[in-house]
Amino acid sequence: MLEVGVVVVLAVIWLVYLRMTGSGMRMPGRRSATAGPVDRERFMCKIDRSQIEYNGSFVPGLVIKMRGQLRVPHNNCDTDVQAIAFDVTEGQNNAHPVLSILPQWQMEDSPAFCLLAHNGRVPRKISVLANWVTIGSIPCSVLKFPRQGQRQLKFVISLLNRSSEKELLSTATTFPYDNHEAGYIDLRESFQKVEGMMIQLAVAAAMEEQGPSDKGLFAIREWIEKRNQGVSGAPDSREKSVRLLAALDQAVQRAMQEDFDAEAICRSLAQNASIVDRYNTIRLVLRVVAAEGNVDRDQTDQLTRVAELLKIDRDKFRALAQKSLPINTHCIEDIRFLLGITETMPSEEIRRRLNEEYQKWNGRVTHPDQEIRTQADRMLALIAEARNRFVEQSWNVPAAS
Repeated sequence: MLEVGVVVVLAVIWLVYLRMTGSGMRMPGRRSATAGPVDRERFMCKIDRSQIEYNGSFVPGLVIKMRGQLRVPHNNCDTDVQAIAFDVTEGQNNAHPVLSILPQWQMEDSPAFCLLAHNGRVPRKISVLANWVTIGSIPCSVLKFPRQGQRQLKFVISLLNRSSEKELLSTATTFPYDNHEAGYIDLRESFQKVEGMMIQLAVAAAMEEQGPSDKGLFAIREWIEKRNQGVSGAPDSREKSVRLLAALDQAVQRAMQEDFDAEAICRSLAQNASIVDRYNTIRLVLRVVAAEGNVDRDQTDQLTRVAELLKIDRDKFRALAQKSLPINTHCIEDIRFLLGITETMPSEEIRRRLNEEYQKWNGRVTHPDQEIRTQADRMLALIAEARNRFVEQSWNVPAAS
């Protein structure tokens, strides 16, 4: 009898369960994994990772899909569907937009990602998409995220009235994404760090016994002003100017306390800065040295060392130095620095270098600018002096007086 009672109780429980599930009710704490009546009452979206066709080949991509109930103001309402994306790894209140490098997937006034597609006419005021419908497929390579690493992305999908552009429905989904490339915030912070090191190196070049020279600091401030002209009028123009001037003040304080190592800064720039910024760095340092005038042997040795650490091409460095530091700014005419010659060079390389310098400066002796003509005459005299020393096999490069 006990066994019969147990069977009866189990049968009753099973009947109750069938009634609840058959009428659309859900057991507490459970959620149907299949598309039942409850799912169809909601407008939903999801993101699938897949290999998608793009530019004739298959590449990693994100496939955006939607499903569920569509509510529109009238029958045959023409609609668009829009998808935008945010990085919410740091929380909903600190979301950052996902960017697109291609205009076809950008908002009208910004590079923020936005997919806008024609969805077509919805036949009735209340219609149901029983199956997942693909809105669009986006190659991962065109998307730019704020930071590198494991990210939490949020896609917001909206149904729009095509005629009025009014939002009719909206839904969202979040999913994890592993970004292997440096994010745009990472790059901006890295760029700001590079700018700070550029200023530190320039302050080091301006240092005298009592601190940085006024002329050197003025040259750095002029460089900051010129660098800020590229974003003049932009919302962050004032912010960038304040930031760079603050970096200058901090660099001066550190230099007075001998708190940074110029060679270490050069190595860090060589590793982290782009080739463009490394050349901009050496131009800034040359500008500071030129502003002080009376360039001596110690300064030219330091400049050569800085260029080497920054991995600047020797010939290009020499051309920059000759332009920024004309011969009349040198208190000692250092043949090594002015002509790019060292004692360790093979004789044929010295001969080739002198021939190149001769051709360059000989073409400038008739230049309409008097200062350039004067510099050309003096450089030709130095070249002749170097040739005499080389021919006489007495290659020793003391300072020329």
